[in-house]
Amino acid sequence: MNRLLPMNRLSIYLLRALPLLVALLLYSYSVRLPFFIDDGLHFAMIKDYPANGVPGLRFWGGAISFPYYRPAVFTVWEIEQMLVGGHFDSFALHLLNVLCFGLAGVALSRVVERITRNSFASTIAGLTFVLFPFSYGAVILVAALFHMMLALFVTLALWFALMWLDERRSKLSLVLCWLCAFVAVFSHENGVLLLPLLVVLIVIVYGIKTLLTRRALILLLPIVAIIGVFLALWATVPRANDAPRLLETVFVSLGIMLQGLVYPFVALTRTLTCSIGTCAQGEPMLLWGVAVVVIVIVIALLPHPPTPSAPLGRGGARSRVVMAQLYGLTWYVLGALPAVLLLAPDYISGSPRLMVFSSLGAGIFWGASLAAIWGESRQLSVLSRQSTNYFALFAPLRFKVVFILIVTLAVFVSVRFLSERRDEALVQSDYTWQLLRLLEHDQPTAPLVVNAPAFLAPTEANRTFLTGAEGVVYMDAYVNYSQQFWAMTGVEFPHVEALAYNPTQRNMPDIVFAPYQTVGQGTFLERLRAASHIYATYFEGEQFFPVYVGSPNVDGSDEPFALFNDGDLALTEAAAVYVPEAQAVTVTTRWHVGVPIAAKPFVHVVCDGVLVGQLDGAIWGETYPFSQWSAGETQTDVRQIRLSQPVTRECLNVVAGVYWEADGVRLPVVDAATGERYADDLVPVELEQSQE
Repeated sequence: MNRLLPMNRLSIYLLRALPLLVALLLYSYSVRLPFFIDDGLHFAMIKDYPANGVPGLRFWGGAISFPYYRPAVFTVWEIEQMLVGGHFDSFALHLLNVLCFGLAGVALSRVVERITRNSFASTIAGLTFVLFPFSYGAVILVAALFHMMLALFVTLALWFALMWLDERRSKLSLVLCWLCAFVAVFSHENGVLLLPLLVVLIVIVYGIKTLLTRRALILLLPIVAIIGVFLALWATVPRANDAPRLLETVFVSLGIMLQGLVYPFVALTRTLTCSIGTCAQGEPMLLWGVAVVVIVIVIALLPHPPTPSAPLGRGGARSRVVMAQLYGLTWYVLGALPAVLLLAPDYISGSPRLMVFSSLGAGIFWGASLAAIWGESRQLSVLSRQSTNYFALFAPLRFKVVFILIVTLAVFVSVRFLSERRDEALVQSDYTWQLLRLLEHDQPTAPLVVNAPAFLAPTEANRTFLTGAEGVVYMDAYVNYSQQFWAMTGVEFPHVEALAYNPTQRNMPDIVFAPYQTVGQGTFLERLRAASHIYATYFEGEQFFPVYVGSPNVDGSDEPFALFNDGDLALTEAAAVYVPEAQAVTVTTRWHVGVPIAAKPFVHVVCDGVLVGQLDGAIWGETYPFSQWSAGETQTDVRQIRLSQPVTRECLNVVAGVYWEADGVRLPVVDAATGERYADDLVPVELEQSQE
């Protein structure tokens, strides 16, 4: 094993564990995330699955509601549910994803070290895998444990296979290889690719004749049997319909997948084209062109044919580099083929997690290539010191520059991209946790959420790559918050209606906010009126949060105390509460519409004559304007107004009013008992005792 510096045993272990440590550094935030999209859906399948069968093993017989056959992962989830006691622990399952991901990088680095006999190459390979930006969607979604377990157990199986063939820890390595192969194959359909990957690995490390040795056959034949059993079960157990074959889109789909292999240069291509005023898009020919040009240049750069002055044995190291490069490319393409052959380009573009397995091949390719480039610079440094040629002194510099530029570009693109996705994940996570707390407190029977986030993504100007989704779809129409919340708490939540309402959605400077909408019948107003509790999304800069804004048809006073526009509109209740810990005021008003009018209510909060908060717009989070009410209708509105500066209760003054939508002029308002007009057409709102 080549070492750049002498290392003690602890240093060696830390170096080998570096991919895991970096994975934890990059994705430790994910343990704070709740469940999203398919997470709760899969756990609801476990809850609703027929009770017959052995707990933990029920999905080995297939499931008609699930289109794939991946029982090993369902076993992990079932066991976790039994350990927790009736629900699923989001912290533990997110941590499991991260650990599988990081350990896969460690196992990959061990495989690469055996291929190249170079610890530097192995370290780069493992780090390339964990820094791969398109993996983020798989790492932070619990439902993507399929991909994490596939990556981990395939790389472990290869590592243990090499240990067996090297005659180290023989029997234990053999059994562990078989066990990992079994888990990999039954975690994801791509696990069957373990066999060709293992065969090619044996050929490049030991030679083709090794395949016919007794030791290799003992290793391979049980794996062949495992895959055979899996394919037989895959073809016979109950499953949902398979995806259609889309062979005519192979060129486009593979181009999208190849983007990941050379992602630093794809990001650079977009940046350079945007700098001249026309941002390049992900056209298939462009994606193929960037990938092919980069791969050809890297392969052509190294290794060079041995020169007469080169040290003896150099050719062997170069041969291992070539083999590792070709093996990495083979892995990448082979891992991409199932998705490329069976899935539509739009699906592939929107599901970057499909590249996770292929990214192991990218790690092998770049680990071998970058280590060889650095090694070539060191070799040329030795030769240049022996040469009298002045220009030879600069020969190693070009390789060092290439190495530094590629590594710097890759790390910069990846860390920046992953940091942006982390920020989006956390802000959306906060929204979900806040909504859960509201529902637990209010215990609504028919909750409705307006403009909940489906996903966040960078604006077109802030995209990093040429094509593909750059935001995780956290919620989609076919899933429901009630599934996620049950999975996290074990409590049965009512179906949570989620609706998009464009008039109240706010555009954020650098983020595309896509609202979430569940499948349902009826118009927006019909579904709004049918709710028991309404929660609107409030926007502040690039922050957003759910707020309870009222409930249709709640009990309250129907006796007007303030009349607007000669009694067309009336206030029957008005009260405010100061919440000091939140620096907010909650204002509850009850309105009676005699005749529907095109006017909007507002509430102002003043402290010592200074406006410190206001909220204008229709009731229920600006979703139910007076013009759409029925004549004689009475409803209650709740407004939570965050204050712009710290205040005390003693300085606060809260007032309410109404203005015409057309020109913003306030409607005249009088006291219903005395007929006297309120000053400035503002109705004082009683400030009740603060909530401590």
